Amino acid sequence: MSQNSPSTASGMDLRLSELAQQLLQHLEREETILHETALTLQHQHSALRAADLEQIQALRGHHENLVQRLEQLRRTRSELITAAGQLLEVHPARVTIRLLVSRLDRPLAELLDAARQRIQNLAEYVDSLNRQNARMAAQCLAYIRNCLNELYGSAPPARYGPSGRPVESLRGSLLQVQV
Repeated sequence: MSQNSPSTASGMDLRLSELAQQLLQHLEREETILHETALTLQHQHSALRAADLEQIQALRGHHENLVQRLEQLRRTRSELITAAGQLLEVHPARVTIRLLVSRLDRPLAELLDAARQRIQNLAEYVDSLNRQNARMAAQCLAYIRNCLNELYGSAPPARYGPSGRPVESLRGSLLQVQV
């Protein structure tokens, strides 16, 4: 790394502080969207429990919109991180919010670190809600699959012929046998 003169160092500190302010505002937008996402996933869970297909469909569109907005925010954050990497003369893949916090003065460093922690906690919560909803949906699908198998006959395990192609097994359904 090059040795910075005092005026260059203070100029870099100013630019880094301005970038940190932009990042802080950006993280606040991410936090808002993550709160909305958590609320939507909670509603989705309730709709799944109630088997409210109309509500599930309505929430699906809203959730897809939130995912798109979060993806746009991730791209913007990536641009900010790239800019920080250039300022710090560090490869963007090595730039983290913690690294920025370590290079900033108080109180900005504390604000940025607190925002980082809130985002991390919210992201973990959203992830747990996603996994919870996915488990519930998988259980619902397994139940439906079992019911259909009982009605129509269960699918036999996959068999393969000498050529490696699947071989269709002969089977009858419970409905055909009872008719």
